[in-house]
Amino acid sequence: MSDIEAKILYNTQVAEKCFRMSILAPDIIKNASPGQFVMIKPWPCLDPLLMRPFSIHRIKDNSLEILYMVVGKTTFMLSGMSASQKLRIRGPLGKGFKFNQNKKTVFFVAGGIGVAPLIFLLEKYYLNKNNIFNDYQLYFFLGASTKDMLFCRDDLSHINAMFATDNGSKGFYGQVTALMDKTMQSGISPDIIYSCGPAPMLRSLAETALKYNIECQLSMEETMACGIGACLGCAVKLTSGEYVAACQKGPVFMAKEIQWD
Repeated sequence: MSDIEAKILYNTQVAEKCFRMSILAPDIIKNASPGQFVMIKPWPCLDPLLMRPFSIHRIKDNSLEILYMVVGKTTFMLSGMSASQKLRIRGPLGKGFKFNQNKKTVFFVAGGIGVAPLIFLLEKYYLNKNNIFNDYQLYFFLGASTKDMLFCRDDLSHINAMFATDNGSKGFYGQVTALMDKTMQSGISPDIIYSCGPAPMLRSLAETALKYNIECQLSMEETMACGIGACLGCAVKLTSGEYVAACQKGPVFMAKEIQWD
């Protein structure tokens, strides 16, 4: 883990209140894996005092990208920053997705901004120069409230991508989990499911995965104040009855590990 000052390379708006930022951080990306996250704050800055967590969205050369929505003070400040300005960044943190090369039919299921870590996973393990168009069958299910909130559609043009919107403005009219269920009913069954998104979506996926005995890895969107397990603000209950910090034991968990009630 590194804790450094890093320079912004670009900060581009990609949708209403949504931005993609590239950060020069070679010391962090050399050990980063899909599903891990970084803690970030504008620098120098005392207000807000705490850093905020962001999934690693993509790695290019010596830089990493984050995809973020403006929802509070920190993200509002980030949205106004430009190239060459500085951030404080710590990472990589947490445990990411586990790649299993023997699982050939792969479902990626993303809800809204939850698409961010799945793009990193897709590009690192499945669309690299060794694996592209090999014997993997890749299906990407992306859901959002409206078509304008379906981020990263252009990144999915070369695989089986399906979209769901709550208002029917793009693709399937309804929840992305219902779209996945419909696809499974057509005869396409996954060997593994990777997902990131809101808790109700993840819970639905977990129920489906357990019902059909499908390996399912979920990136939990918990509130992380410290990123190192000290504050216990991101507690997740396991089926064993134990509570663990998502920032340390996760944020990626096996679906069968999570106790939802």
